Amino acid sequence: MTYRPHGKHVVINQDNPEGLGICDKTGFVFPHTDLVKQMEWRGNAIVWTGFYVGRPYADKPNEQLRPPILPPDPVPLRNPRVKQPTSGTWSRGQNGTWGNVPFPVWSAWSGSQDGIPALPEAARLQQLQNVYFGA
Repeated sequence: MTYRPHGKHVVINQDNPEGLGICDKTGFVFPHTDLVKQMEWRGNAIVWTGFYVGRPYADKPNEQLRPPILPPDPVPLRNPRVKQPTSGTWSRGQNGTWGNVPFPVWSAWSGSQDGIPALPEAARLQQLQNVYFGA
């Protein structure tokens, strides 16, 4: 009977021969019973990657691929009270409210800035001075 070499991982018993398989990771020939499923963490479970690898070359699933366990969110307050801003923080100039700011109608907007209709620069400056310095 002739002898056929199968690589360093295969010893064939002539009385009870086994099937052979190829490791998907290394390409070495192994007895089919020595091929194992390669597993890894995906999400919160260990799943099969679809590879059969030789038992000495199988990787242990890496815990770093497992998602961290986060604590629950805190219970929200029933009636929260947020600190209100002071009048100095939200000053609107001399007029008091934005509703009192006079803006011209669209027909007066003859210029444009970056393709957007806008008042000419002198008119815009005059509007800002009127709002903040009370003209």
